[in-house]
Amino acid sequence: MAEITLRKGDHLRVDTSWGPWIEHHGICVGGTDVIHFKRDREVKNVFDFFFSHVLIDKTPIEAFHEGREVVIVRHDPAFCYPPDEVVETAEYLLWLQTEGLQSEKKAQRGGDKQREEQFKEIKYKFLGFNCEHFANLCKTGCKESPQVDNAKEKANYAAIISTPFLPSLLKFLSFDTSTSDLGSDYLDP
Repeated sequence: MAEITLRKGDHLRVDTSWGPWIEHHGICVGGTDVIHFKRDREVKNVFDFFFSHVLIDKTPIEAFHEGREVVIVRHDPAFCYPPDEVVETAEYLLWLQTEGLQSEKKAQRGGDKQREEQFKEIKYKFLGFNCEHFANLCKTGCKESPQVDNAKEKANYAAIISTPFLPSLLKFLSFDTSTSDLGSDYLDP
């Protein structure tokens, strides 16, 4: 792996074990730490990929890249926050998630509804708010994922030429993976 100089606020990307078509993204918060979405278990199969619990976490860079090449994602500086603000945003979202988990439990008992609503916005969703959405939101303020947009474009093309099951599959892939309760609404066409 080639040596690169990482700076606080850098948007980082690595290819995953699933190949170069699925990337993992995070924010360098200085030194040797990265804030990113992290699964609660090693991804060994498709089931693990879609059904593991995913939360924002601060980890050493080695846990982020797992031996794969780290690439710094370049953004137009005119549309980027300053490095300190990028890191503050990432750390705030990490904090909000922690507070959100506590508030969600309180809300179930009639507690903090406003905090629960904020927390719902940053829960991991494969197609709705994933690691690339997170990193872009921290870096530019825009919650976007070209990776997801490209996948949706290809899926729409596939739907036109083939399967009647694709809308159900897309709905299924957009589910909230931060809970293990899928519910039957994700399985019904």
